[in-house]
Amino acid sequence: IENGLSPRFALSLRSTRDAIERYMISLSPELNTTRDGWKELGENENGEFYFYPNKYIDPLKNEARFCQAMAHTQMFVSHVYKRKQAYDLVNNDVFKSNLARLLAKWIWRKWCVYKADRTSN
Repeated sequence: IENGLSPRFALSLRSTRDAIERYMISLSPELNTTRDGWKELGENENGEFYFYPNKYIDPLKNEARFCQAMAHTQMFVSHVYKRKQAYDLVNNDVFKSNLARLLAKWIWRKWCVYKADRTSN
């Protein structure tokens, strides 16, 4: 450390700091999107600000309970299966080959028209 940090160590330190900062921002987006978002997480008493962790944690708990309940509904199960079907359709080899043929035919027609226009001029 007498001669400063090595470039490799400095880069590691910087990327670690950036990862921690991104994580902290993801913990409370509303805190970071407005300049006075911090006011929602505490109260001013006698001219001093007091942070109350429950003002941050309680909404997260409610959201987690909602997600837990929602995951057991038919609506969510249907959503998951629809996403799976869409994925399967796009990743289906038959679909890919048919789509590739369609695209190749379209490009070929456009190319032929382009070449004909160029040779006629």
